[in-house]
Amino acid sequence: MPRDRITHRFSKDVDDVDNVVGEMRQLFNSTAAQVVGVIVRVTIVLPPFVAIAAGLLLVYTWTGISWEIKSNHDSTFSSGTLSLGLDSEVEENGTKTPQG
Repeated sequence: MPRDRITHRFSKDVDDVDNVVGEMRQLFNSTAAQVVGVIVRVTIVLPPFVAIAAGLLLVYTWTGISWEIKSNHDSTFSSGTLSLGLDSEVEENGTKTPQG
């Protein structure tokens, strides 16, 4: 008997997840269609928008890439050694005695 209750409980959870995922997908598709529609309308009404948006997208992408490269460079090569971010406090402090 407990097996049936467990199976029923999981099937109810799976059904709830299926319903929520379906609703969220529908909301996402609707919002994405509205965004694309607005971009198309603005592009038709205001053609320079395309050039301005493309320029802003390039600046945004370039800034993100350069920031990522700088962050990776700073964190990877600290103190002239390769750091994988797995260093413990003991290794960082250079001592094995607890500090209180």
